[in-house]
Amino acid sequence: MSDVYERMWAESQGTDRLLTLIGNLKNRSLRKSRLFAVACCRRVWDYYPSDIQRELVTALEEYIEGRVPWRTVQAKRRPAWEWAERSHREQVNALEETDPTVPIGDEDPITPHTYVRCPLHATEGAFYRFQQVARDSMIDRRRSSGDHDPEQCAWLRCIFGNPFRPVVFDPEWRTSTVVALARGMYEGRDFAPMPVLADALQDAGCEHADILAHCRGNGPHVRGCWVVDLVLGKG
Repeated sequence: MSDVYERMWAESQGTDRLLTLIGNLKNRSLRKSRLFAVACCRRVWDYYPSDIQRELVTALEEYIEGRVPWRTVQAKRRPAWEWAERSHREQVNALEETDPTVPIGDEDPITPHTYVRCPLHATEGAFYRFQQVARDSMIDRRRSSGDHDPEQCAWLRCIFGNPFRPVVFDPEWRTSTVVALARGMYEGRDFAPMPVLADALQDAGCEHADILAHCRGNGPHVRGCWVVDLVLGKG
């Protein structure tokens, strides 16, 4: 059965399916799940109607890195929630004024209000909310199109690697050059030097096929990348 799940993980383009596989893992990482949610939130960064939503995402990132306590996220979440509630009321009123006989449901197209919800779902504790973040961060699509999102699936595989075959990282590969490259990409969110990281790892004695292939692959890469995390010792 694990072979079936592993093949599904490698081939599926359905975000919900991959998140379900992650959710069923006994040792799933909440940090990595949150970083996936952050990637989704940043995808629609320019669609947020105010800085309130961006400040909440930034606070969540700071919390993930251990720089601020959870109460800081909660403080940023309050005005974001109020904005979302007000936005929802305005949206409902506008639709009712246009045609009160039209039902409001899951078939409605993605709207700015949808994006406002992304940071709120990302800062909730329940794992299923990460699936909601993924759906709400769709751009120029309808929710009825399902969860087919190759980019999000690529992010999940970048963040979690192959969860069915964990890689053991040799501390000898963690040279100053390797660590500096990984830290620079992690902090700057610029993963262009990934092939350079592969060369540095090889210089340090790493010949692990999966690690090198991920570094030299086409990506995309996001914060939480499993190779960068291994180098930096992040779980």
